[in-house]
Amino acid sequence: MNIDDFIQSKQSGECRLLKGLYEFLRVPYNEGGNWISGLGLLDIEPYGGTILYDPRMTPTNTLAFATTGGDDVHFGMLLTDGGFGDASPIVMTVPMADKDPMNCNFIVGETLHDFLCLGCVHGFFSLEKLAYTWCTELFSEYGRPEEPSDNQINYERFRAAFSLSHWPEIEQRQKELDSRYKPKLEFRKAKTRWKLW
Repeated sequence: MNIDDFIQSKQSGECRLLKGLYEFLRVPYNEGGNWISGLGLLDIEPYGGTILYDPRMTPTNTLAFATTGGDDVHFGMLLTDGGFGDASPIVMTVPMADKDPMNCNFIVGETLHDFLCLGCVHGFFSLEKLAYTWCTELFSEYGRPEEPSDNQINYERFRAAFSLSHWPEIEQRQKELDSRYKPKLEFRKAKTRWKLW
């Protein structure tokens, strides 16, 4: 459902920041709007994915709100206190990383604001490296200050609009979040396949 319908739904918790994010990114970049790497907003619903996507990889107690635009990597809000919204921990699902759903999901923010702080300097696209062996490269990249680029003005507006500052200790913080929230993730059960011989 779109953001306005979601806010009116019974599933919604407090969503002022989420609504602001949709407003901030509503106008397409090629029409003078804002653009943040790897943060393509979706309708808020269980993730549907592409033909290659295995729905068992996404926690059933999350609602997707954004995608990186690559390999079905998506971000979802974890159900907390009976609803989804600004206070929800944010889960990144990297469906092609592994056959075990627990190895495909990472907690990338304790709240929506915390998640936006993580990507407020370098964007969100590279976060999928958490699922692979490139963690050291990712932590190094995200720990550096922003390098001047054509898109720097968008990131400056992004940080100012939502009072964001990037995580100082990325590796430690992400591991703490995983240990606190990963046990709360729920998944579809795999179908049992019977051998006939």
